Amino acid sequence: MQLLALLEDSSAFTQLKRHFNRFNPLKVLAVDQFEIRHSNFLAWLLDAKGNHQLGDFFIRKLLTKTFLNPANSEEEDKLSNYDLKSFVRMHFQDLEVYKELQTNNGKRIDLLAVSPRNKLVVLIENKFHSTESEGQLEEYIEFAKATYPAYQIVPIFLTLQNEVPTHEDYLMLGYDDLLDVLDTLLQTQKSYMNQQIYDFLCYYNEILTDILEDDEDLNELALTVFRDHQDAVKCLQASAKKPVDDPYLFDLYLENRQTIDFIIRVGDSLMLEAFKEFVQTKEWPEQLSNVHFKRPSFVESDWHGVYSAEDLRENWWLNEGFIAWFERIGERLKLTVEVGPLHQEKREPLLRSLEAAGIPIRPSAFEEGKKYTSIYTSFIEPVNWDTKEAIRSAMGALYKEQSYQQLAEQIKTALGLSTVDNSQKPSSPAVVMQDSFTAFMKSIECKSAHYASHKRTPNFVETEWTQLAGSFPVTKTYWLGYPLIAWFEKTSKGLRLFVEVGPVEPHAKRVELLKTLEAEGIVIRALAFEEGRKYTKIFSELVQVEDWKDAVRVMDSMKSLYTGPAYQGLKNKIYRAVKSL
Repeated sequence: MQLLALLEDSSAFTQLKRHFNRFNPLKVLAVDQFEIRHSNFLAWLLDAKGNHQLGDFFIRKLLTKTFLNPANSEEEDKLSNYDLKSFVRMHFQDLEVYKELQTNNGKRIDLLAVSPRNKLVVLIENKFHSTESEGQLEEYIEFAKATYPAYQIVPIFLTLQNEVPTHEDYLMLGYDDLLDVLDTLLQTQKSYMNQQIYDFLCYYNEILTDILEDDEDLNELALTVFRDHQDAVKCLQASAKKPVDDPYLFDLYLENRQTIDFIIRVGDSLMLEAFKEFVQTKEWPEQLSNVHFKRPSFVESDWHGVYSAEDLRENWWLNEGFIAWFERIGERLKLTVEVGPLHQEKREPLLRSLEAAGIPIRPSAFEEGKKYTSIYTSFIEPVNWDTKEAIRSAMGALYKEQSYQQLAEQIKTALGLSTVDNSQKPSSPAVVMQDSFTAFMKSIECKSAHYASHKRTPNFVETEWTQLAGSFPVTKTYWLGYPLIAWFEKTSKGLRLFVEVGPVEPHAKRVELLKTLEAEGIVIRALAFEEGRKYTKIFSELVQVEDWKDAVRVMDSMKSLYTGPAYQGLKNKIYRAVKSL
């Protein structure tokens, strides 16, 4: 009882109780527990004619947030098919919003918002504690295209943990992005809103904040309580399993259930404990890591101190120029490395140096105003998520991956910290990639006019593909100037070979080419036929590369991809398509 008395006397526990016991009618109605309730809320806000009296503010901000999501903006192909300037000029007072719209196969689209004026359909698949079912994402796009044949489709994949959709046309959006939109709405539109509407939005905002556990002040309070009173809070939670043993403890737990569960979820996080042990194995000083229950982060000692807080546009993680962090995405553990919001005069030279060191940097990353640039991601599935040992082991495996260790060396080189004697320094992976590709092209007797030895994306066309140029003209800026292109690209997982149909003009000719390829058995996504689409990947395959500085191994990997049955099968299908045109 003394332990419980000390817990009750804790200032941090009192503050948490006050927070979680505050009145929220949406919690009383259990709105926070069901996906469909969240979809209903979104549908209400999306409706520009809704009684919230906000007009099209929400849909405009939601689209902007989607297009600015780094997961989308760093993937040029995802956004290249959208004219972002045109979206800024659009108004959506005519938007019609449909919930649980049934497709021909009986599946239901969570949200479909249609604007006849703009010839636009926004398709939202809402995954709130749920997962994809087989083929549903493509089916939804096909249904939208069939129902609105002359409209542009914007498919959005909305998830709690920023999960990656299986369908590459879907734009990613997280509930944390949605929370940002609501924060902006509440801050800027309060004077235009009825007080009841404002209060209602605040209640929903509180629900999202609690679900995402995104309030760092609350997290710190929970950590404090757990550190000082973990025996008491665990005792209370344990009483829920055997309430008859001690009815008093059980009643006390029920009275403070959300508070107790939150404290244990944050304080007794297996991710947090696993990361603590991971840091201990590295013997890192305290300033190199941030032990967080959800996204534990760290910086390498080489990165520490190169940039200061004054070099950043805003307060950010550990206030370094780089950050690496672990995060659970579905059943996988993800390791990400990112360049942060440095002032442009610092950020651009750093990105140039990273690129020169062999790290692929998207061209859009150099633009003024860009804040975050992911330069590395890797995933692994732990043996299980039930023990800190399994999670710690997965962290160690991700950290030890050759691709990550190579990245760390490349960053070191970019920062001018490499201890390798420049006079004896081996070629960078980018140069090896370029040289290996040139040698490989010569080995297969590809004409020099049919390939380009680019350091990041060396590309080529097959001889028969060049026959398409006269009938299917492309924009002058597209690769080698042919409607079909193949290229190799170094990724965090290995070497990947892509094949793509480019920006053929006019659109009718592009559709003709795509349909001919489709008739030969090549899978073409439904959105590829949409007016304004420019790029459509029709092939992608990956192989591991053991050593990116070994030109022989890189060339062997290129040969493996090129001569493999998957690419050769595609090549034969394209050959038949070209002959029929």
